[in-house]
Amino acid sequence: LMELIKLLPVKVDSEGKTVFMEARVREAAQRRKEPCVLDLTPSNVRDYEQGRLSLLHRDVEGILERHQAEYFVSRLECARIRSGFEMREELINYKKALYLLYQVSRLPGWCSGRWAHSGEGGNAS
Repeated sequence: LMELIKLLPVKVDSEGKTVFMEARVREAAQRRKEPCVLDLTPSNVRDYEQGRLSLLHRDVEGILERHQAEYFVSRLECARIRSGFEMREELINYKKALYLLYQVSRLPGWCSGRWAHSGEGGNAS
């Protein structure tokens, strides 16, 4: 992934430090009418969309030249980044299903066996 990092728009300031091109990132956020990722803090992290590969694609396309963005995205695909995002999504869905099961288990009658022996779900009484 180091070759991809080299594609990011950077410039060198008068002291020889590499500086991220803040203006492009801020302009992209402004076009989308969203908070800028450069202003992210622990207290406002929930204001930002996160966790989807399409967001990464969108951000890259917003700050790189078209040919650079296409190359960047193609290299992400080769690195199997998509499977990592898909696994994350499945884990989140699994967590939601477990949470729903937990909530239902707290309903009156769940533990008394009333639902388990009601004849629903193929149980013969």
